[in-house]
Amino acid sequence: MAELFPEVQEGHILVIFDGDCGLCSRAVRFLHAHDRGQRIWFIAGQSPRAAELLRQQGVDVELLQSTLMVWDRKAVFLRSQASCRAAECLAAPWSLLRFFRILPLSWRDAAYKALAARRHRLFKPLCQLPAASLRQRILS
Repeated sequence: MAELFPEVQEGHILVIFDGDCGLCSRAVRFLHAHDRGQRIWFIAGQSPRAAELLRQQGVDVELLQSTLMVWDRKAVFLRSQASCRAAECLAAPWSLLRFFRILPLSWRDAAYKALAARRHRLFKPLCQLPAASLRQRILS
């Protein structure tokens, strides 16, 4: 799978997001703005490369309709685990968000699913082009 994404080196992560979701677009912009050391890469879940990665990892592609995913060259993380994994790559104080892991997974995922179910109503898609530095980190 590493050969599918040679850009994602050891210690980097790939954030797989719903390209049609306003909340996901905002999350990508936030992660990029606070990325410590340019360790985060991004790809829309609608990309054939993303679908192939998920297929190889045994992850249901349909989950992209409601789930942010993170791949770290070893495993794919879903929902709140993906968010906590992404937080590890952020600069302080945002990196402290990774400590939400101390909460039970069922609580974290329940909150995640509740927000995901309402995301299209709460967050309209962004119509602005991403900054050039972010466009360089978005894979196709």
